[in-house]
Amino acid sequence: SKTVRHIDLLVSGALNMAVRLHYISENVALYTVIPQKKKYETAPLSVDHIQKIVNEAKEEKIYPIVLLGLLCGMRKGEILGLRWDDVSFEQKQIHVRYSLCKIMDTHPNEEGHYITHYKILEPKNKTSIRAIPMADAVYDALLRHKKMQEAEKQAYKDVYNDQNLVFAEPDGSFI
Repeated sequence: SKTVRHIDLLVSGALNMAVRLHYISENVALYTVIPQKKKYETAPLSVDHIQKIVNEAKEEKIYPIVLLGLLCGMRKGEILGLRWDDVSFEQKQIHVRYSLCKIMDTHPNEEGHYITHYKILEPKNKTSIRAIPMADAVYDALLRHKKMQEAEKQAYKDVYNDQNLVFAEPDGSFI
């Protein structure tokens, strides 16, 4: 229904302009029936399910990412756009200030394809900018991750593109 509503908005706008320019006498889109907006209800995970996910991920490289998503309620883009400057080990807080976004070029390349790239941007809503207290498990996982990342930086120092990202590929690029 969201797509239909979006198309209706575009068509109605175009037809309203055509009426104003006297190309047509009336906007026939006014007679269309648009589907009701569907309510989306989330089904939160149970405590047992969260514990099972955390236990399964414990030995994986993505463990800190899983913890930030489950225990801190951070979105994917917020986690992947997180910088070490936004992590305060002293205050045991994570400051959400940015989000990693997938951006599409406005013009196609020579082959007619639109190229996408990633960029760190401020969140769309100012309410998304917030400070999140770190649980002990998150604190410990991020501390271990930082040490592991420092070793990775040294191993790949010739090609490492340090963007101060908490979560990065071995060469420092966005995940």
